Amino acid sequence: DGDLRIPVDADYLWYVGKSGSSYVVVAGEEDASHSRIVRVAPDGTVTRLARSYGSTHLADDGQRLVTTRDRRDQTSTITVRSASTGAPIAKRTFRGYVEALDVDGDRVLIGGKRTILWHTDVDTHDVLSGDRGYDGDLSADVVAGFDPSTDTAEGACTRIMRVRTGKVVTTMCDDLVLEFNADATL
Repeated sequence: DGDLRIPVDADYLWYVGKSGSSYVVVAGEEDASHSRIVRVAPDGTVTRLARSYGSTHLADDGQRLVTTRDRRDQTSTITVRSASTGAPIAKRTFRGYVEALDVDGDRVLIGGKRTILWHTDVDTHDVLSGDRGYDGDLSADVVAGFDPSTDTAEGACTRIMRVRTGKVVTTMCDDLVLEFNADATL
C-alpha cells in the first residue's frame, strides 16, 4: 500500500487480498516447496494460516479464506478458514478435480466439470451449470464457464451466468474472462 513495505522471509509472494489492515499472501520458496498462506500485519507480524497446495481465494470482506487441495485419489478437498487465525470453518471433499473460485459468507463457488455452489452452513451443494466454471465473483453474482457443447480443438465458448438465477448474461467465443468489474460487467 503506497510507501508501506513489509519484509517477509520467502523467495516469492503472491498477493491474495486484504483482510482488515493486514495482507493475505502465499509465500514460497524458489523450488516451490513449503508454500504457505500467511497474514502479514502492517507492523511485520506474520501469522501462518495454512499450507498452500493450489488455489487460494479471499472473501471480499476479508473474513474468510478458501483453499483447494487436489488428492492422488482424484478428489479435491476444499477448506474454508478464518482469514485472521487460519482456523478451519468448513471442509468438504469432492469427487474429481475441482477448484474453489470464490467464497462469500457461507457460500463457496466451485468449478470443475460442472459449476457448483456449496452452502457450508448446511453442507449441501447445488449444481449451477454443466459448464466448466473457471472464474466467478459471488458478490457480483456472476460465474464464467466453458460451454461444453462448443468444445473444439481451439477451445470452448465462455458463458457468463448469474449465480442466483442461472440466467445467461452473455456468451463469448473469442475472449476469456479473467476478472469482473464490481458491477459484474466485463
